[in-house]
Amino acid sequence: MLNLKRFSSLLILLSTLFITGMETDNVRGDEGAASAHVDFDWSAWQRIPVLDEGRIKPIDTFAEEVVTLVTGRAKWEDPESGIKYKAPELFYAWIADPEEWLNRKILSCSFRPLRNILNTENSVLEEKGTYVSVRDLMDWDKSMEQGKPVFWSEDFQQRIRDLDTASKQEKQPDQVGDTVEDRRINAKVAELYKHLQTFLTVREARNLYIVPGLDPRTVTAALNPDDRLKHWVSLGAFLNREDWATHPDVTVAALMADSVVPNEEEGQQSLLSWVVEMGGVYPPAHFPQLAKAHASREEVLVGVKDLEESFNATRTAYDANDANEFSKAMINFEQEVRRLAGVMEEKRVELTPPEAKSMDFGLFNDQIWNIYQPLEIDQSVIASSAYPAEGSTNWEMKYNKSQPFRSAWIYFLVAIIITVLSMMVRKERLVYTLALITTIGAIVYSTWGFFLRIVISGRPPVTNMYETVVWVSYVVAILGLWFCLLPFLWPGLKKSWDATRLPFSFRKSTPEQKESKTDSSMSIFRAIALLLQVTGFVGIVWFLTNSNTTFKIIDLYPPIFNHVFSFGELGVWITGISTVLLSAWYFPRAVIALVGGLITVPASFKSWNDQTWTQAFDRRFFLLGALPVACLGMMLAYFVGVRSPDILNPRIGSIAAVLRNNYWLTIHVLTIVSSYGAGALAWGLGNLALLYYLVGSYRKPGTATAGAPKESFSSRMKQAKKAMNPSVVAASLKKNVTGFGSGDKHLETSKRRPPQEVSTLANYTYKAMQVAVLLLAAGTILGGLWADVSWGRFWDWDPKEVWALISLLVYLVVLHGRFAGWVGTLGTNIGGVLCFNAILMSWYGVNFVLPQIHGWLTGSNAPTAVGLHSYATGAGGLEYVIAAVLLNLLLVVAAGSRYFMETHLLDSGSAAAVPPSPEEEKPELETTSK
Repeated sequence: MLNLKRFSSLLILLSTLFITGMETDNVRGDEGAASAHVDFDWSAWQRIPVLDEGRIKPIDTFAEEVVTLVTGRAKWEDPESGIKYKAPELFYAWIADPEEWLNRKILSCSFRPLRNILNTENSVLEEKGTYVSVRDLMDWDKSMEQGKPVFWSEDFQQRIRDLDTASKQEKQPDQVGDTVEDRRINAKVAELYKHLQTFLTVREARNLYIVPGLDPRTVTAALNPDDRLKHWVSLGAFLNREDWATHPDVTVAALMADSVVPNEEEGQQSLLSWVVEMGGVYPPAHFPQLAKAHASREEVLVGVKDLEESFNATRTAYDANDANEFSKAMINFEQEVRRLAGVMEEKRVELTPPEAKSMDFGLFNDQIWNIYQPLEIDQSVIASSAYPAEGSTNWEMKYNKSQPFRSAWIYFLVAIIITVLSMMVRKERLVYTLALITTIGAIVYSTWGFFLRIVISGRPPVTNMYETVVWVSYVVAILGLWFCLLPFLWPGLKKSWDATRLPFSFRKSTPEQKESKTDSSMSIFRAIALLLQVTGFVGIVWFLTNSNTTFKIIDLYPPIFNHVFSFGELGVWITGISTVLLSAWYFPRAVIALVGGLITVPASFKSWNDQTWTQAFDRRFFLLGALPVACLGMMLAYFVGVRSPDILNPRIGSIAAVLRNNYWLTIHVLTIVSSYGAGALAWGLGNLALLYYLVGSYRKPGTATAGAPKESFSSRMKQAKKAMNPSVVAASLKKNVTGFGSGDKHLETSKRRPPQEVSTLANYTYKAMQVAVLLLAAGTILGGLWADVSWGRFWDWDPKEVWALISLLVYLVVLHGRFAGWVGTLGTNIGGVLCFNAILMSWYGVNFVLPQIHGWLTGSNAPTAVGLHSYATGAGGLEYVIAAVLLNLLLVVAAGSRYFMETHLLDSGSAAAVPPSPEEEKPELETTSK
């Protein structure tokens, strides 16, 4: 016979070992990996700030992103020597010795048909392989002579031309070609060409932007992060500054030009000549301000030369394999970068527009001043692109090292195992407490990850699909834990909440409330709380209606004074002012109650008894419904993020312009995405109930599950198999449609009852849906108010708006049906599952499915944004989502069929109704209604 105590100990031990092993594999650092240069300290190199995709990040992050793109993984192993390179070292090596890496097989290419195409007389490749080198792909010497890539394979060269033509027609690479095989090959050709382009840019350090630049345009107007105009200057532009005349870097041209305008001296290169010859790189209308940048050349070039010398010193130490000298040289290089950045910061502040004709441009003076257009400096732009303070990248370094969301799913998995064990052992209280502690630990660990992402990005972590998946998983776990802990917390929280009530109330007071009114200390507390609440109410109302900030939601007065009357605007105002007033009244009260709870909750601990523990243990279903969903979400975020970053991209990048408002991003997007978490909890509980319906033990009326004879697992599986008979399924579907609105009335005469657990789960699903409706309604209203502020309209039937409304309405149908008795236990559990599909459409469909359909309809065959809210347009994963939805629907049909078979087909239908026993239908506890 199985010893459950030993079994649980063994499982916990194995789980701990599993976590340790997984964390060792998942942590980026991987200290045990063989390195080309043992004992080298890369920390100084890793923490140097760079500008990329509109945000400042450490080289540590940038290196991993680039190396992963080129090689397909963050750590590359040399196929010939077996030596492993971590991303920071490999990235540095490409820059330090660019010629060497032309011969090394680093470009990810494992697709056999493509390798066959690349296999030529001049470049022999094995059919099986993972990488190719640059020289395997192209005739490097000939390419340098002609100034364009010349590939060994004519087929590959032609495919590149075809893809270039198709891109101008807005076609995707996998849509180019006459056959399916051709289109597959072209998609891989495009991937390989992107790997090649990225590497060729990296080897010259042209995309490594390390210090602020002196382009006057970058300090005068906010630029789109995707704009090719850069606020900073690349290391490659400085190292290759002698080639400035043929490169479009404005700052380096301003520093390297011999003069501002052409003069009679031979061999002199002027800045004005460069502007004219480069045509369009820099507008001549702003030339006088660029001339001011040229005036800084002597001082800045000193720092540039020091920077180059310090970098060359790192190269020397690296080639000599001298770890100590390399560490010193790299620290010196980091300091030189910071010194040069300081000089550049000082000089770009001086790029104020000069007065007309305050500078003399010789023969070109009149021409330049006649077209002159001054650019006023924008201090906010300078601040946003300023070189960061020392140590500013440390938080991101911590995030890169720990990568919390790579292993968070394991902690949730362990919590699931322990929760299940708590149902199998005698010392259930001890094991269940351990399950709660483990769940809290998993949530705290995830909180640490969110804290790091917020500090790094400076915004709430819900701006792309990856972040929303992780956030929803996080919310599901928190809600599940909250409902489980309510028996312990609610008595104290309720006392604190009641203490903040108004001194007068139209509702009848409970005995506890009457007693608190006679307590002098409680009266003093209530008076202070009321004063604070009224003060907070007035302050919040003024702040949200009168302050001249982005926090303003609506005007305090209706749009009927000195204004053309409009019912639409009046409706928006009523909605907005109602939201403001309700929030302003209840938010201060909630804060006061939570602060008071710090006293009342600990004081309520002495009232804990066996009944409290029983109530808490009965709520374990919240954990059983929440933890698998949280674990699944974290797993998807990690595994899909690693294998398909185009679907779930874990990178912290720039965000769409519409989202660049942390206030609205917090109160609207966080609210609406949190509603997805509540819906996901209802989905998890509903699916758990469906499993009970499908393989649980049905019983006779008047017999609780605990007292009924247990059916064997094989017997239950046979019954489940019978329920999948097509005739049973058809009859079940017909009965469910025709019997809609009758609730659980048929159970009064049925000789078979479903497992008792499904009734408890239906209550819990109902409560999770209530939270989802509350958050969906609040989020939808706040979204409309944000749209009114940003776009001048509250509602425009945008796809995102429509599906948010649909999601809200479908949940309301189930909630009202349950309240009215039209929807029974089975309907509530199924509703929790089916309603989540509306959220899935609003969450995934609007951003990933509709853009693809729109692209097909418009003929571009590329994902095309649909509506103003489609700020995270993407594609991919549709087949997996559809498969998951269909499997879920299959579970719904199977569970419904077995329920129908047990309660209808196996029932004579003539049995008298048996009153439910006290054990069978437990009255809902007070704590569960909150």
